[in-house]
Amino acid sequence: AAATVVLFAVGFLLMAFLVSAMVPVTNTLIAANVPRARRGTAFGIAASAQAVALFIGPGGGALFGAFGYEYGFMVAAVLMLAVGVFLLVSLKEPKTEAVAA
Repeated sequence: AAATVVLFAVGFLLMAFLVSAMVPVTNTLIAANVPRARRGTAFGIAASAQAVALFIGPGGGALFGAFGYEYGFMVAAVLMLAVGVFLLVSLKEPKTEAVAA
């Protein structure tokens, strides 16, 4: 959507700054809202989601370059759905008697 390389670079840097600024906020929300016994799991899932998010942008660009707009969104959606199903099936909290707050 950028008309020049400079506009693209400025937009890219702005988005990178905004994404980076959300990491401490996410960690603060986890620390404030998740019971102490579950924080390790919550931080692990958040870190994984942030790592995947760093792949989505460049990976999505590569998909659009390889398949074009008509198939790029479709392939990206299928990949994200597959990751979601994988996480739903593979990430299970162990059953515990009681969780201390």
